[in-house]
Amino acid sequence: MRVRDLGPLLVEQPGRDQPVVGTKGSAMLALLTIHVNQQVSVDALTEAAWGDHVSTGAASTLLSHIWRLRQLLEPDRRSGDAPAVLLNDDGGYRLIGTADTVDSLFLAHASSRVRDDLAAGRLDAARTGADEALDRWRGRPYGRAADADWARPAVARLDELHQQLQERRIAALVGLGALDTALSDLRPLIAALPFHETLRALQMEALHRSGRTEQALESFQDARRTLVDEIGIEPGHDLQTLHRRILDGDPTLVAAAPARVTVTAAKPARLPAAIPARVTVTAAEPARLPAVSPPRPSADVHLPPTMAALIGRDVEVDRIRSLVAQHRLVTISGPAGCGKTRLAVEVGRVLAETFADGVWFVDLVGVGDPASIADVVASTIGFLPSADASSADNVRRYLATRRVLLLLDNCEHLLTASAAFAESVLDDDAPGAGSHILATSRERLGVIGEIGWTLEPLALPPAGTGADDPADSPAVQLMVQRLRAADPTLELDRAVMDAVIRICVALDGLPLPLELAAARASAFSVAEIADQVSTDPGRLRRPGRGARDHRSTLHSTIDWSYQLLSETERIAHRRLSVLPGPFTGSAAAAVLGAGTDEAADTVVELVHRSMLQRVGPVRPGGRTTFRQLVTVRGHAAHALHDGPESNEIEDRRDGFVVDLIGRRPLLGTTGEPAWFDALDDDHAAVRATLTRQLVDRPTAAGGRLAAPLTFYWYYRGRLAEATRWLTRADELLADGDPQDRAVTGLALAAILTLQGRPERAGPAMDAALAVRPAPGERRVDEILELLLIGLVAACWVTDDHALLIRTHGHLRELIGDSESDHLRLLVDAADVMATAVVGGPASAVAAAVDVQHRAGAAGVPMASWLAAGPPLAVALFSGRPDIGIPWTERCMADHFPSGTGAGGAFIETRANFAAQQHDHPLAARLYGAAHAITRRVGMRWPWRELSLQLLDEVRAALPEHDFDRHWRAGRMLTPMGVLAGLRRGWDD
Repeated sequence: MRVRDLGPLLVEQPGRDQPVVGTKGSAMLALLTIHVNQQVSVDALTEAAWGDHVSTGAASTLLSHIWRLRQLLEPDRRSGDAPAVLLNDDGGYRLIGTADTVDSLFLAHASSRVRDDLAAGRLDAARTGADEALDRWRGRPYGRAADADWARPAVARLDELHQQLQERRIAALVGLGALDTALSDLRPLIAALPFHETLRALQMEALHRSGRTEQALESFQDARRTLVDEIGIEPGHDLQTLHRRILDGDPTLVAAAPARVTVTAAKPARLPAAIPARVTVTAAEPARLPAVSPPRPSADVHLPPTMAALIGRDVEVDRIRSLVAQHRLVTISGPAGCGKTRLAVEVGRVLAETFADGVWFVDLVGVGDPASIADVVASTIGFLPSADASSADNVRRYLATRRVLLLLDNCEHLLTASAAFAESVLDDDAPGAGSHILATSRERLGVIGEIGWTLEPLALPPAGTGADDPADSPAVQLMVQRLRAADPTLELDRAVMDAVIRICVALDGLPLPLELAAARASAFSVAEIADQVSTDPGRLRRPGRGARDHRSTLHSTIDWSYQLLSETERIAHRRLSVLPGPFTGSAAAAVLGAGTDEAADTVVELVHRSMLQRVGPVRPGGRTTFRQLVTVRGHAAHALHDGPESNEIEDRRDGFVVDLIGRRPLLGTTGEPAWFDALDDDHAAVRATLTRQLVDRPTAAGGRLAAPLTFYWYYRGRLAEATRWLTRADELLADGDPQDRAVTGLALAAILTLQGRPERAGPAMDAALAVRPAPGERRVDEILELLLIGLVAACWVTDDHALLIRTHGHLRELIGDSESDHLRLLVDAADVMATAVVGGPASAVAAAVDVQHRAGAAGVPMASWLAAGPPLAVALFSGRPDIGIPWTERCMADHFPSGTGAGGAFIETRANFAAQQHDHPLAARLYGAAHAITRRVGMRWPWRELSLQLLDEVRAALPEHDFDRHWRAGRMLTPMGVLAGLRRGWDD
């Protein structure tokens, strides 16, 4: 026989597990198990079983329950034999148990044994012992009795032992070198216990020992932010010491046992004093368990059954529970399928004990008559109404003197009536005022005093996350759980996990679509499901013959919300589908064919109704952007394409993008960063237009869109994207206007040169320049700009001096045909570079200084940093960092605000000067930044051969772990981060 109390109470007999029948018998066995091998009085057992509702016949009934428990515990005991497990004991009863017969005793003994094994260095034994004990944990101890006041201290003690065993098991894994397993098991523990420094220390050490030192340091910073932001304290001494040891490259961390987890020979944990060790009965005053009444019978909790655990919503459950406790009306709103109902049910279950008169779930989805809400609530609760009052008055009177939690689910189609009902029954003047409402709706009720909580989709894997990190994403966790339920034989290999991540991203992390997709696993492979949902997620439906409602298919779920919109909002919903990603209010106004203010009003309504998401600014201080969830956009796109205006609305979007591209300011002027930002804000619309105009429905006008974006792609470091679009445009314009072909060919040559592909860049440039525009044509300036930014700058950055001289010759030929003063200034900067190539850098220094002064006065920063090459070269090769550093940082200040582009070359130069000054830590950090930024944008590293020589000197001058630390720190920096660090210093 074994009492399995680490979860719902069971009594294990050979070959079977037998549950305890009835709440009273279960409560009595729980109390006896908590005080195993100790006497428990009759009064204590009676109070545990009946609470405050003890009847006169309770004493005899208790004997019946004791008899049934003995039959369960000793089924083979013969009649007349004395009981050996549940004994009579001087006015009470005693349950006899050992670690072999009671799971909670086994857990306590195992915790001590594992602690001792760790202290003695017996890591294999510690891991095996912890695994054996943890295998017995099946959930919250003592089942339904866990929430009783008399059980809580014992439950808390077992929870603590369970947590200690998990920690000690992971400590053993780290010591044994099973680092991947340790890290995988740590993630959910840290998510549940974010302030637990021991877990953080184990994670840091495991990451460091597995060669992921960067992530170990990030873990410390994340722990520090959590502790400071949430509870206002710095990490403890041990965690800070470990952090310093990792930074210092302490060699003992590589092969030694865990440094943070220290195990002492503490006394075995005892029950808290709140649980008496022996409950006895005296004639003077019967001993009683704590006077607080246990929760009311579970019959007062009327919630839908839940067959699976709620995933990824721990924070929301805790926050909403707190809100409901403090406010009388809380509404959970959010898009279709995000899990509002499931969350509300979980909150209701957590709060069940708080509401003494019951928690009642009222589903309004099938209610068509707004006037019948009160009738539905009354019939759900089941109280006897008064004949002389309306249903609403009856409900209000009933709730006024009771403490009830009403869960009103699916209020969106009865919004006005739901709001009126809530205002009526939660009248502040009503006596008692103890009942609360938790509502779910796709928009808030709009009642004064209402507290709203907008529920977002489940978190997706971070961008770039592979299949090795699924536990980091609640969406992936939910999908895996549902897939295993649909197909228990499914093996989660890398290919399957990659497909799972594709599904989660395609469905925006929405729980309902994920569950509908997982249900297909009985018929399709996970990869096939991923293809299906990527093509048309709206076709997802719940298989089988179960009840059908508005959540049976994904399309019907969203259509339920769509039908509740006004006609203006439905039109907007359809039209916004041509904007496949974050978009600004300006883009929305363009596709809606409305004024800015009118479009803003419509966007507000769609956000309010959870049909549109506010994404927020792309950058600090930027414009607010919005997007339709992929599933919502799929519904909208179907509705748009089924109507007559699909092409017209796409034409409006394309017109908006063409106008945006056409607003490009003069090359290299101070207005460019604002234009780049505007393209960032509506980048999804720009890509959609390029796809339509260059691929789906190619036109010559579409081919002309790519070249003006060359400067944007360069400054934003999107060279691969630029190559793809410019190549397509070049092909499209092959038989078109020669001027268009020339401009596009030069743009492509510029990007190819920056990528270090001269074999393609040279022919492209020669073909483009074979077409010379007539003097005064607008295309002269376009060609000059492309030669300047694309070829002169590119040739300088890539050291292709032959191509630079050829390009300079073309510039000098064409500049006479231009009337642009700012282009003349830029060509003067190109002259400086050409002079340096022909006569040596020193011959061009004076001209560079002149151009830089003129560039500052004219507001053309590009001319300043183009002309800086010769002075930088002179300073570098003559070993004069004192001269070169001001020039370099001036170039950074001129170049970096517009984007990344060739920023890595300037950072590499600044690193060279730091090396020449023997500031080796700074040099290592800057080299790391230059390498990462240059490779990130697809450019050549290093720019200069001298950099490799200086880099070797820096590496030799620093201890290896110091060099690696500074190099890795630099790799995390952006160009603007480098500039800020040079000005203010870095916080190491």
